[in-house]
Formats: sequence, structure tokens, C-alpha cells
Amino acid sequence: MTDFFKPVLPVFLALPFVSAQAAVTVTDEGYNLVSQRGSRCMDVWKESTDNGAAAVTSLCSGQLSQAWFLVPVGDETYQIVTPTTGKCLDVGGGSRVDGATVNQWQCNTTLNNQRWRITPTTTGTVEIVARHSGLCLSAPAAGGQLEQRACTRQAEQAWGLVKQTFTVKNVASNLCLEVGGSSGVDGAKVNQYACGPFNNKEWTLKRRTNDQFSVVNGGSGKCMNAEPGAAGAPPLLAQRSCNAAQPTQSWRADAQGGNQYRLASAHNALCAEVPGASKANGVQLTQAACGAATHQRWDMRSRNAGPRRDTHTQLATEVAAMLVPGTPLADAFHAALLHGDASGALTGYRNTVLERLRTMALGQFPQHSWKASSVIRADAAYLIGARVGTAPDPRDPFGMRGDPKLAATRINWIVPQGKSYLTSYCDFNALVSLPSAYHAHPHNPDFISKWFQIAGDFARNQANDIAPLLAQKIDFPCRWDGNSGSVLGQAMRTGNMIQAMGAFAKILGDQQAESAQSPAAHPVAWREVLTQRDGPIAQAAYDAIALDDFYAVVRSLVKDHPPAMLQAYEKAASGRAPDQRRFGFTALLFINKLFPEFQAVRDITPRVELAFEKFIDESFHRDGAMLEPSFNYNLSAAEGESVLLELGHARDAVWAKPLAERLQDFERFMRSVTLPTGYLPMEGEYVPRIAKPVWESPAIWEQWAQQQRNTLAEKLYNHPFKGDDIDRVAAGGKLDFTSISFPYSGYAVLRKDWSTFSPYLYMSAFRPTVGHQMGNRNSVQIHAFGRPLIVIPGGDSYSAVTPGTKEAFFGAERTRKTNTIMVNGLDQSFGMEHWTASAPTPIQARSAFTPHVDFVEGLHRNGYGAAHGTKGVMTDVSHERAVIFLRDLDLWIMLDHLLVKPEAAATTFNYAQLWHYPPKVFEVPGFQNTEVNPDTSKRTVATSDADGPNLFMYHFGKQGDPSFGYNKQFGELAAPNRGWFDTQTKPETRYQPAVQVDVEWRGTGSQQLVTLLAAADTGKSAPVTPVETSIDGIASFTATTAGGVKLHFQTSLDAVGLTSGTMSVRAKTLLLQRHPDGTVRGLVLGAQAVDGPLAATPDAIFHLEGGKIVVDAPIRVPTTFEWSRGTQGWRPVYQ
Repeated sequence: MTDFFKPVLPVFLALPFVSAQAAVTVTDEGYNLVSQRGSRCMDVWKESTDNGAAAVTSLCSGQLSQAWFLVPVGDETYQIVTPTTGKCLDVGGGSRVDGATVNQWQCNTTLNNQRWRITPTTTGTVEIVARHSGLCLSAPAAGGQLEQRACTRQAEQAWGLVKQTFTVKNVASNLCLEVGGSSGVDGAKVNQYACGPFNNKEWTLKRRTNDQFSVVNGGSGKCMNAEPGAAGAPPLLAQRSCNAAQPTQSWRADAQGGNQYRLASAHNALCAEVPGASKANGVQLTQAACGAATHQRWDMRSRNAGPRRDTHTQLATEVAAMLVPGTPLADAFHAALLHGDASGALTGYRNTVLERLRTMALGQFPQHSWKASSVIRADAAYLIGARVGTAPDPRDPFGMRGDPKLAATRINWIVPQGKSYLTSYCDFNALVSLPSAYHAHPHNPDFISKWFQIAGDFARNQANDIAPLLAQKIDFPCRWDGNSGSVLGQAMRTGNMIQAMGAFAKILGDQQAESAQSPAAHPVAWREVLTQRDGPIAQAAYDAIALDDFYAVVRSLVKDHPPAMLQAYEKAASGRAPDQRRFGFTALLFINKLFPEFQAVRDITPRVELAFEKFIDESFHRDGAMLEPSFNYNLSAAEGESVLLELGHARDAVWAKPLAERLQDFERFMRSVTLPTGYLPMEGEYVPRIAKPVWESPAIWEQWAQQQRNTLAEKLYNHPFKGDDIDRVAAGGKLDFTSISFPYSGYAVLRKDWSTFSPYLYMSAFRPTVGHQMGNRNSVQIHAFGRPLIVIPGGDSYSAVTPGTKEAFFGAERTRKTNTIMVNGLDQSFGMEHWTASAPTPIQARSAFTPHVDFVEGLHRNGYGAAHGTKGVMTDVSHERAVIFLRDLDLWIMLDHLLVKPEAAATTFNYAQLWHYPPKVFEVPGFQNTEVNPDTSKRTVATSDADGPNLFMYHFGKQGDPSFGYNKQFGELAAPNRGWFDTQTKPETRYQPAVQVDVEWRGTGSQQLVTLLAAADTGKSAPVTPVETSIDGIASFTATTAGGVKLHFQTSLDAVGLTSGTMSVRAKTLLLQRHPDGTVRGLVLGAQAVDGPLAATPDAIFHLEGGKIVVDAPIRVPTTFEWSRGTQGWRPVYQ
């Protein structure tokens, strides 16, 4: 590399071959001599052993005939010897003529026409000069015989020196030579075993004489040794510490044609063989008299053959034309190119980009939280050609598999599959296996080389491949025309490309020493790998990234993808495709940071910044929740957007301040809805982990808490609480509230305190938006005493499940898997009201919170039937659900109103109130089938687990209704497939039966149903004894708690006279609770024609003082929502 990059690079890194400022230093190992004309390797014509056989260049295949020893013979000259024949590179007849041919000949150190000076150049390559003539070794044509020519510093006279490491594969068994068990002990067996990317299967050849060498294991550094066998038994092969004086470690390669060789010992002239031509793994090699059998033949192929293409000058010229003149790096690039150092220019800028990637925090891969599993590592080994797949293998149609050191073949990105196309690699999610495997095996460059080989092929060819198909009306991820499928595909692909490059850059600089066959036992989150790193990258590490592949990817990232993505985002209707755009904007902002020297990036940067600012405003509700309803996407988005704030230029960007403020509000939202046992409630496609039975003992609680600390960043919403833990865990400040509602998005939580054992009810009455949403308006989830009692049993599986259950039960927008009300067996419809930006006003649902009583309300008025639109949607019935939380008593009263339009008043509708219980299976601490007991005669559903907390459910308002009853299902196989639970385990056991209870009835006109919910700790009976007192359209009950509190609840669809003790009021709902100390608290809804406080506040939570009503809080629709930080912490303020 020239000096042009020194002033502008924080660390100057030379090219991977040799230093232009230092004398050439070589070792006694084999080298590829790689011509920069066509990037072909020096070879002997047809592996000939004859004197006078032509020296040529051929495609770098890794075969042994392309390896050469550089043997110092004094006067700073070398003989260049092929180990396959022991013969030397020779200028024919000692000619001094320009254009004389070069061949191989029997070595003779006295012949100057076999002596060569190896001189470094400024491009990181070397010149090879014949001592006798002063002419340069030249490759005049691809595949032609080498010549000596006057030295001109042209590509045909530039050679790269690449050390060779070999795999040695038996021709008969197709298994590879290895040191058994990766042992480092003297005497360890040399076996055959399945080939793979492990250093105990890698070997280097170290010269002993011109035709003899030691075979050195890459894992142990020890030499293959011919061991004496037992009496009457053949000699065995083992490893021993290398000893140049030991003849048992000296070997000769006898060519058999087709890159097949016998390995003959110079000690006893016997050949290495697989005994009995066995094809079994682990068989120790022996020796026998040399013959023609294939079990004595070995395919010896380099794992790191030289570069594949030579496009440096043309490539550098193309890159230079894309740079902004006047920037320091662009000027350095142009200066190097003008001085003939195209390779140096490309290498310098490549190294700069990799250094930038090292210093950037990149979050984590969108769909990969953890680094390699064994399955992912196997996928990576398959891709680099080190693992044989089983037919039919889904990776085979693409043609990706192959040794990255060999010349690549075109990848088939578009594979016909029926009426569509197989395009599953287009978003590059599957290719995360390669950085994963590289993280586990950082000393194997094949994984990084293969990723760039595949990504380079995509960048060069895929857009042209897809062009002929754009006229077809098929939506698939590889499209480039901005349709819905391609928007996400491009966003995911671009982000994955940048983050994979970042992962490689960070691992390149670390090169942590891990056993190749025993990678780290504990999983590592990608966010930990992709964090900021310090320190330079070792010079040799860069060699794994081919310049042509690297710049193909860069060109695609700066010129192809951004315009197509940005055009789609600017055309998108407000708020549409939130996840696609979020992933895409993240990638575009990374591109702005990584490649500011490119004119194409400069051109779109202002548009990206403004479009992203608009997107931020559209993608958050005013209460902090995101418009995308699925919490897993929310968490991923928040993490990615937090990373953007760490970019060096972020503080000056127009979007930085609004994004920081929105993320702070979002963090408070997530903390507010956190489950008592950690994680978040089920929403969209987010599925929380079910906690261990923490109620059983403090030790189990601590085990669960420690597990969370070890596996996740300790945030409030993944941490189980105990005592004052919330003050410690809440990094964003203490929370000075418990229950809360979010009036713009529609979520609400009722909880008593912040302990793991608090009663907790989450209600999702979210505003229909865009994204991954369920048909779960007014659905609830319930925890108490550290146990999940009522759950949503799973998200959309995206995979085949128990027959029929995918669409009928686990489908993304199905209502049947939620805990709300279905009408006529129909799913909830989202209707036409899909908010695509932050709504200016709250949902028209009421709420109120006091120290003793809380109230929240949810509305569903979009009908039932098809999830989207109005076609086929029944809108005659709407559902209003209110939940009252009696905080002192740990009780919830749920009021369901099914309001029928007057024109449909004579129509009979079928209703089902749905309840889902977690199962007791694997580690899920739920209920067995026999432990959930509906009783229609008593209108109760009670659980009966003697070893854990239980839930008691009482229904009122259907006394005497013959249609009322409970339908309990447990793993129903027939439609509609009720009663299942997704355990998130392996496919064959993932979906398990679970109890579902449907509270069913039918009727004409508007309906109401009252549900009293009471939880009891382990071993305790129901905390309340209710008695139904419903009459004449008034659903009512009285109850007495174990503490002596007397409840009286009454409700009607219309305002009627309601009386409790001495209090009478005309209203829709009246609740009184009388405590033994004389305290009376109450709640009223729809009070009419009254004097005093209720005249102004007909919906209110109150208490009585001297028989008079004192309003504690009005129950009303908030007009706004904001966060306020007081002396005790953060709390919501409703106006």
C-alpha cells in the first residue's frame, strides 16, 4: 500500500501479502504464487513429473501442484520448488532472451537460471526476477506458459504469496485425515473422519528436501509420524513433536493424476493407507507397500487458495468515480490510483470501513438474538462445503454451497416453485449462520470469505436476475419494484448485510481463542458482539475479505438499495409498513454514517433524515406506545433506534431529539405493563416466557430471577420483582403508580403493587392500527401470587401445527385464542379505522384510579367477521368491557355489555366469553385438565391445584337462562380446534393441550354479563362468598370477604333505580363496599336526576362521609396524557 492513506487513517494497515517497505520473509511452508493477471495460480502443466514440463497459470483450485517451496540458496535468492516432483522453476536452457519460456527441471543450486530474487512492490505483491538474466517472471496469457520478460511493474509480473493449508481426503472413503479428538498429545492417533472446518483436519507441508516434507497438523502443531506397529502388525500413523532429524516424519507425494497422491514415507518407503479400505469414522491410518488401490490415494487440496479475480484497476476506477472529490479519503483514494496503486487504494478504503464498523454499536440482527446454535453452525459448515447435506436439501436449489477458496459459480437466486419462486435467502436472514459460525471459530476465514462471496454474487447479479419477472403479479421478497414484499425484503437484507459486515469486523479484531469443536458453552447475545470495539485489526486478518466481493456489496449498499427503499418509503401512505420502514431507515442511517464519501449517499442523506423524522412522528402513540401492536417488534425497534442515537452525527440530526423523547416515553410504557414475574403480556406476536413456580419457595424465585439476570439485559420488563426491587431495576427512574391506562393506544393494567406476587390484570383494548395485531380487543390476562392464571396461549406460529389449529386457533388475527367475547363464532374485525399515525384524541373509553378502587374500560365497535375491511363483517353487535379493581380486597369485577343495534333487536346472537388457562406441562406451571372445574348450576369456574394459587370465577346476570353454560375444551382436534397452548419448544412437542372454557349463551337484544374474579394463594379457599341477587334486568350480587367486607354490586343496561342499604340512586351501575370499621366506598356509572356531587360527575368513584357522597375521582374519558416526574417518581397525568 502507498502512503496516501496514512494521514487519514487512524491505523495504517498494509496489504495481506507482503510489506512494500520490508524485505520478503518466507518460511519453509508451501505457497501459492498468484498472478495478478487473472488471479490465477502458478502450476505445472497437467501435473507432469517430467523435466521440461511447462510452468503455467491455472485457476486457483487448491491442488497440490499449485503449492511451491521457496528455498533460500544464498545471495538473497531462492529456488522455487514444487513438492510434487521436487523439481525447480527453471528458465529453459539458461536463456537470457526476453520471452524465453519457464519450465520445471531437476534442481541444481549451481545453476543461476534456477535462482530467483523476490522483490516487494508498492501494491503489496512481489516481483520474481531471474538472477541470471535480470528479467521478470511473467504470465503473458491466462493458462499460457510462463516467460521471463523485461520488468515493467505490470499485472502479469505481480505475484501474491499465499501460504497454503491443506485438507487431505482419502479417495476411497471420502473422509479426511485428522488428529483424533483434536489431541495435542504425542502419540495421538492420526485417523480418518468426516471432513469439517476444524483445525485438527488442517495440515501444512514443511520442506525437508526438495521432494520431501513434514506433514504438520494445524491444531496441535505436531508432525505425522510413521510408528512401529505391534509384532506382525503394519506400522501405524500418529503425531509426534516435530523433529527435523527424525526420518519417520519425512514424506513424499507420489502423483497418481487428478490431484491424487500417495503419501510415501522416506523412512520405510511404505504408503499411508486406510486399513481394509474402511469407510468408518475414527479408523487409524496404517502403512503398507505402495500400490494402485484408492485407499492409498489422497486428494490434497488447499483450504486457502489464492484470489479468484483480478478487477483491481477497473474496480478502483469505478469506485473513484463514485466518491465526492475534496474529502480526505477520496483524495487519498485518487492519489493512490494515479500512482498505479489500485490495490492499495481499494484496500485502504476497505480497511477504513471495517474500522468504522468496529467503532459503531450495531444493536442485533432483526431476527437473531443469539449467536450460533449447533444447527446454525451446521448450516454454515454446509455452505462452505465442509458438510454434506441430506437430499433433498433446501439449500441445494440456490447453488450456494462450495469451498470459498475455489472459483465461485453463479448463485441461482430465483428458483421456480409451482406458480411462485423460492427466494428464501433474499433477506439474508439465513446467512447470519456464517458470522455466527465465525464467532465460534474465529481462526477459520472460510466463513467470512463465503459470506462475502455470496453477498458479492447477490450484489452483482440479483437485480438483473429479477428484472424479467417484475411484470408478473407475484409478491416475493426479491422484487426490486417497491411492492409490499420487496419493501421488507430490501430493509431486512440491507440491515443484515451491514450488521454481518460489522460482526466480521468486530470478530476480526478480537480473534478470541476458542476450541474449534467446543465453542462457548453459554449463548452470547448479538448485541454484545455488535457493540463498540477498540483496537486495530491485525493486518493478516483482512485477507479473508476479497476486494471485489467487498466492493460489490458496498456498491449495492450505496447505489442500488437506498434509492429503491427511500422511494418506497416516501410513496407509502402515512404510517404504512411500520416495521419495514423502521428496519429500512435504520439501515439507511447506518449507510449514511459508513459511506459519507460516496456521492450517492450525499445525494439522499437529507431526504433520509427528513423522512425518518416524519416516520418517528407517525410511529408512536402520544402515550408512549408504538403503533405497531406486537411487543416483540416494539422491543426490536426500540433497541435499533436507541443504537441510532449513538451514531456520531446523531446529536445534530433533525430526528435525534424527537426520537430520544419518544423512546423515553416508550420505555415508561413498557415498564408500566410489565408482568409481575418479568417479561411483557402477550400482544401481537410477542410471546412471554412462563416463569417457574416462584410461589413455591424463595429459592425458586431467586433461581428464576438469576436466570433472567444471566440471559437478558436487566430491564424492568424482563425482571421479576421482590420488595423494593423496582427502585433498583428501574434505571429510568422510580415509578410512583401501580395501575395505569394508556388512552391513546388503549392498553391498561390493574395491579396492587410491584411485587412478583401482586394481583395483576392486563386489558388490551388497543386502537386498530397497522402491523401485527390480534383480534383481542377487550382481552385480559391475569396473574396473582406469582402465577399466570389466565393467558393468551400463543402467537401466530408461522409453521405447521397440530392439524387444523394454525388458522382456526393460532392464526395471527384470530380472536378464539384470546380472553374476550366472540359473537356467532366470528373473529373481531378491525374495520376501516386503521390508524396509520398518532391519533390526535384519546379513545372514548373511561378510566379512573384511586388508592382503593380502579376502573378501566375497553370498546370494540368494529364488528365481527373478516379481520379487515367491511365486506362480510357483522356490525350489529358492539362490545364494551369495564373492569373494576377493588385494591383492598384483591378482587376484579368485570362488566361485559353486548350492545345490539335497534334494527337487529329481534335477531338471536350466540355469545362466548373466552378463558384460557396455562397447562401443566414441561416447565409451564399451569393447570391440569382435571384442575379446572366449570359448574353450570352454580355459574362458577374454579381451579383446584393443591400446590399453587387458584382462580375463582363467578358469573351473574344469567340466572334462569337455559342457554347459559360452560363449554370446556382440552386439545380439541375438530374445528374450531379449541384448547391448545404453544410451549415454544421443539416442533414435535411444541403445541400441547390446555384448558379453554367458553362461557356461552344466546339471546335477542342487548346483553350483559357480570364476572367476579378472585385469586387465592396456595392452600387457601376462595376469598369471597358471593350470592346472586339478579332481578328484572338488573345483574347483581352480594358477597362477604374473609375479612368481613360486604359487597353489593348492581348493574343494568339502562339507568334504573338501584338501592343498597340506605343509598338509592337512578343509575346504570352501583357498587358499595362496607368495611367492618364503618368505611363505605363505592362506584357509580350513569347516575341521573341526582343532586350533590353526582350531578356533575355521574360516573365516579366515591366514599361516604356522614352518609354523604364524597367523590374520590371522576370516571371519564381523558382528554390528554403526559408523564410527570415528582419527588416520588414518575406518574401519569390525565386531564
